[in-house]
Amino acid sequence: MTTIRNKLTSSIVSARRNSREALSLAFLALLLVCLPSTAMAAGLKPGDPAPEFELPGLDGKPHSLSALRKQGHVLLLFWSVNCHFCHKLIPEFRRVYQQYNGRGVELVAVNVGYESGDDIASYARDNELPYLILNDDERKEEIIEQYALIGTPTFVLVAPDGTIRSVSYQLPALPTPRPVVQPVTPAPEEPAETPDNVESDE
Repeated sequence: MTTIRNKLTSSIVSARRNSREALSLAFLALLLVCLPSTAMAAGLKPGDPAPEFELPGLDGKPHSLSALRKQGHVLLLFWSVNCHFCHKLIPEFRRVYQQYNGRGVELVAVNVGYESGDDIASYARDNELPYLILNDDERKEEIIEQYALIGTPTFVLVAPDGTIRSVSYQLPALPTPRPVVQPVTPAPEEPAETPDNVESDE
């Protein structure tokens, strides 16, 4: 596995010298490998600041990492439609979303495969993905470089202060979910009583 990873990394370096198209093809080949190891992605480690970004969702609405962090921790899932391991983990992704959504951890899937927006939207619809999916065809290469990605799925857990808590190729340990706050319904007001000694105007 290490040898394969080294060869693929070398091919990416060579591709960068040639053209962006070659880089795209090299990274697509890397994505198809979908390394399932627990090693950390090169260049990022716990304690480092997470690179900021603003990317559109499938509905075109922009989402920034800084805004997402206001909800608590952010679990970034870097994935691809063509990633076999990503597909197998969809039930786990749904479980994380259902357990943590609105309770301290936002699951955000960032597509880094060279696939069309229509293909990504169809995949999300066909697999009933409930969590936020971000995609920007023009910035994928930038995100790949910023987060030093060498395979999918890659998980980066970002703390509310913007620091990286973990980087791995498997679901990381997550904070305890925040308790659900039940809305408090105010008690109905009692009607004011008229004192017995007050005479009527009639």
